[in-house]
Amino acid sequence: MPSITLIVNGAEHKTECVSGESLLSVLRNRLGLTGTKYGCGEGQCGACTVLLRGKATRSCRTPAESVAGQKIVTIEGLSKNNDHPLQLAWNEPEMARVSQKDFLRQWAAEQFPSTLGLRIATLWDEAYRLNFVRKPELMGFNGYDDDVKRTEFNPLAWGDQNRTRLEQWNRLNEEAESLKRAMPENYRNVFFELVYYPVEAAAEQNAKFLWADRSYRDAGQDKKNAVGHDAVKARAAYDRIQALTRTYNSLDGGKWDGMMSAHPRERHVFDMPATAGADMAKAPLPKAWRKGGGALRCDGAKGIREWNKTVSVNATHFTRKQDDNGAMWRVLPELGVDGGSMVLGRPGLMKSAGWVGAAIPSFGRKPCAGRCVRAAVAI
Repeated sequence: MPSITLIVNGAEHKTECVSGESLLSVLRNRLGLTGTKYGCGEGQCGACTVLLRGKATRSCRTPAESVAGQKIVTIEGLSKNNDHPLQLAWNEPEMARVSQKDFLRQWAAEQFPSTLGLRIATLWDEAYRLNFVRKPELMGFNGYDDDVKRTEFNPLAWGDQNRTRLEQWNRLNEEAESLKRAMPENYRNVFFELVYYPVEAAAEQNAKFLWADRSYRDAGQDKKNAVGHDAVKARAAYDRIQALTRTYNSLDGGKWDGMMSAHPRERHVFDMPATAGADMAKAPLPKAWRKGGGALRCDGAKGIREWNKTVSVNATHFTRKQDDNGAMWRVLPELGVDGGSMVLGRPGLMKSAGWVGAAIPSFGRKPCAGRCVRAAVAI
């Protein structure tokens, strides 16, 4: 059996190799580098990708003999400290012990002046929470590339959900601008790429749809002057996305020109949405925009929400719980619409039994009047 010499992750490896044997097979079975995975076996899925002379290469379709003496990097070689994002993504049990905000703070301190690390981490943490509620590419409450419509952030109920979301993103916009001003000159381009652009563009994508929604709300209420104002704000948000993207692609003398698109994959959700005309007072509003009361407020009953006569409570506000054999309920503080979720078990070993419950008040004429009842919450 012939032998070959491969240069993998900066080290030379002399190994036997069957004629025609794939690089993937040699890496996994002869060198013990199992981070490179077998997937489709046809070079399509990417699970077997390595860097060959710096270029992404499908190792399942590459004969090992053909790359003898050439520089190869596998996922194991991306970082000696195993802190490259791709390595962390495969190390789920270890990363599960680190909160999202702690990870962001560590990351920000490594990339930018450490004095700004906490502010950047807090900014990203809130941006992730808002994007968890609704991703920018789905703000049209659309499919992959179809059926773009009004959002379901109701401007007619619960304290005006539309306005609340606009204000939440606006606060992030202001903080991103403040951080940009505080950033030393030599960090500003990378800050724009890694923080400012994704946060600001997401905020404008939200504003584009939310102001378009308000134009229909105001048309329905015959507020003709407001309709024009709403349309101008929606167009300004769309235009700013285009300007931000042009700036991104012009950084460092155009080094990243073409890297960022304002219309990824030409999906319609990134187009300018239609806004209402002043003569559309009788245009039907989305069914999701039902009129309703404000958010319920009740001392001692955290996290309660009411919608269409249905009461719900966030699972993290449980008052009782039952663990499963060998698995306990844990709170994931950063993941969830209201800022937290529950998981039974641990990454890689999830369970489906067990329950958590909360004490929920029954309702009379006044919020939280009357006795309390226990409700089980299925997860």
